[in-house]
Amino acid sequence: MTRYVFDNADTRNRTRFDVLGAALDPTTHGELTAAGVGPGLRCWEVGGGDGGIGHWLAGQVGPTGSVVITDIDPRWIPAHDGTTVLRHDVTRDDPPGHDFDLIHARLVLLHLPQRATVLDRLVSSLKPGGRLVLEEYDLEQPLLPRTTTPHHRAVFDAVHEAFLRVLMARDVDLGWARATPEEFITRGLRDVRTRTHTPLWHGGPGQVQLYRVNVAQLTAPLLTDGVTEADLAAFMALLDNPAFAVWSHPLVSTTGTR
Repeated sequence: MTRYVFDNADTRNRTRFDVLGAALDPTTHGELTAAGVGPGLRCWEVGGGDGGIGHWLAGQVGPTGSVVITDIDPRWIPAHDGTTVLRHDVTRDDPPGHDFDLIHARLVLLHLPQRATVLDRLVSSLKPGGRLVLEEYDLEQPLLPRTTTPHHRAVFDAVHEAFLRVLMARDVDLGWARATPEEFITRGLRDVRTRTHTPLWHGGPGQVQLYRVNVAQLTAPLLTDGVTEADLAAFMALLDNPAFAVWSHPLVSTTGTR
């Protein structure tokens, strides 16, 4: 079974899903709307997380459409009218159907060493004219604005640079987001369109706390990498400091038509 960096069995995932939803759902809704989601469509939500996007899709396609939500560990996805939830490993299992009108995945393929094969599988599961929407973080882009103080920069980088090393050690492709449009074109998808969303987050209780949840879930490998407990404490305090600001990693949304 494929293992993701962020273990779904971790109870902190509830907070992670909540922060991800607040930070990214409006952008995702806009991309799916632009891709033509509407009544009667057959949709596949890959790596459904807590089911939020899949449930939203069900509301868009209505009773004449259908939504399949798959995840390697679907424990966080509640039952919802208009959706079918399946335990599914997209790297190994057969697709849950064919001739989908719309397939969407957010922050999934960058985690998968088999991402090229998975992309082939997704494209082949679309019907002619079907749309594929992939959203991935570009993890190679710098995050700190020029106004960040040297002290804040040092505190943030001490943990975040180690965090990226941990991701790379687990086969996360930090630059996959920027490669996705070319990968679409190579596979014959047409009307390929890419948009990037990069908000500035300020210290406090909002979306910047995604960094807190991610780092907390990877504390053990970070300590092994050389991050100290003091580094972690200073990093967490920085995220609560309203004087601190950090860019979100760019969310690159790519859409193509089979």
